[in-house]
Amino acid sequence: MLTRNYRWIVAIVSCAILFIALPVKAAGSTSVTIHFKPATQNANEWRIWAWDDANPGRLSDFTGTDSFGKTLTITYDHAVTTIGFIVTVDNIDWVKDVEMDRFLRNPGTSTEVWLRSGDERIFSTLSTALNPGPPPKPAQPSWLSNAVIYEVNIRQYTTAGTFRAFASQLPRLKTLGVNVLWLMPIYPISKEKRSGKLGSPYAPADYQAVNPEFGSSSDFKYLVAQAHSQGFKVVLDWVANHTGWDHTWVKAHKEWYTQDNNGNITIPAGTNWLDVADLNYNNASMRTAMISAMKYWVTTFGIDGFRCDYASGVPTSFWESASKQLNAIKPLFMLAEDDSQPDLLNSAFVANYAMNLNGMGPTSGLMYDIAKNTATKNDFKMATLRLKSWYPRQTYPMTYITNHDQNAWWGTEFEKFGNSVEQLAAMSFTFGGIPMLYSGQEIGFNRRLDFFNKDTMQWTSSSKWNLFYQKLINLKHKNPALNNGVSGGPMVLLANSNDKVVSYSRTKGNNMVITLMNLSNQAQTVTASTGFSSTYLYRFSDGVRMRVTSQLSATLPSRGYAIYSTANPTVP
Repeated sequence: MLTRNYRWIVAIVSCAILFIALPVKAAGSTSVTIHFKPATQNANEWRIWAWDDANPGRLSDFTGTDSFGKTLTITYDHAVTTIGFIVTVDNIDWVKDVEMDRFLRNPGTSTEVWLRSGDERIFSTLSTALNPGPPPKPAQPSWLSNAVIYEVNIRQYTTAGTFRAFASQLPRLKTLGVNVLWLMPIYPISKEKRSGKLGSPYAPADYQAVNPEFGSSSDFKYLVAQAHSQGFKVVLDWVANHTGWDHTWVKAHKEWYTQDNNGNITIPAGTNWLDVADLNYNNASMRTAMISAMKYWVTTFGIDGFRCDYASGVPTSFWESASKQLNAIKPLFMLAEDDSQPDLLNSAFVANYAMNLNGMGPTSGLMYDIAKNTATKNDFKMATLRLKSWYPRQTYPMTYITNHDQNAWWGTEFEKFGNSVEQLAAMSFTFGGIPMLYSGQEIGFNRRLDFFNKDTMQWTSSSKWNLFYQKLINLKHKNPALNNGVSGGPMVLLANSNDKVVSYSRTKGNNMVITLMNLSNQAQTVTASTGFSSTYLYRFSDGVRMRVTSQLSATLPSRGYAIYSTANPTVP
């Protein structure tokens, strides 16, 4: 039987539609006229890089001018569903007018768009392009600046598998240093067509109740109160694309679900998720009910955000409406399980998944390539450039080396990454983004957990991994350069003397963190150019304070790394 990792496969397909040439072209043609208003100081330098469903991209000069600015008409000899734009003055290092790429979907046979330098939006009329108003931005709660996420698998966390049993673990997690608790779905699980004995938590039977397996609503309120009192924020996993087959809506509102020609409710298109029913987002009443259910958890229990499952399976317009209404109650953290739909980050979500780093399968992603000794410095460079090209200014990816999907379907971090686990964990904390740990990661738990049945974790004392992650979290909390989003410093690649080593820095004011990573399975000696004359930094490995000049030299073991920071990360 195929497993729940299908939503990751769908994400792969979505990415492929955007970026990979398709073998079959649709009939018809498409013509797009682009009007671009450049900044006055560089009016003659900009060019357009455009790509579509069937072509990887081409660079074109603007061919005319009008009262708005520069113009160009691109004509395709086939119909397209998505066109991507990059306005650039340098297509080698991709110096662009905005940080993220622009995407135009379903342009039809002929359309006009207006672009403004420095504004990520695509305008459909001249009047809105001339008077655009401020661009919408996702909410950014102040507590997110130095947050570290911890994903909680309530079912498997303790023998009891309850809210109250997990609450007893909060002091330990506070000592670890994590401060945002992402709870996997806590709702009742549908019994009809369920997988395994207990079913998937991603097949909800009721959006406004708790799974009796975990306790009562009062027990959940107790957990949230305890977490808040100890300085944690609580984020709920939300499943908006589908419900289980005995969800209360199935009988009461069949029209809220996608149906085939015979009137039968269908599973999500392109999947084999037999245990869930696909929701119909063309139904306005269903959208209203969904947002109302999300509000319930904010107003009744005071939760602090949502991790939204298979976010790309739901229209962006819904997420934008939901985010606006939810954030009117209080600022929330909105995290999308997605790495294929950049428009989700325009105004709906603060963060998404760094799937380009930790792949959408067992053998994909930059981290896998590093572990298997096939990654190059250019691969790492492209990953850092993606931070600039993909993410609007106030958004960022969530970085991780494992999570519930990775663990259940593709293996533990030790199975996937072998001797590179420590190095890649360090990368996840120093790379631009918000880091996340999964249940048991802090003790080096090395077993796949059953997804559909009770499979209690075995908690052992592992001072090596616990101290390691404490130290990484301490490094982040003590060095503002590693803050999340615009609160932290940007990723800057540092030139060095060794093709097998990458070096990068992040700087915020007087605070700096420098990271060196050996991409190979052999020891490497490297000298990196720091970009400054002299300063004192602490070495992560031993807490030694050392003078660092314009040239920083180190010898890194196989799969080794070195971190140097302004503030000492050593755990007391």
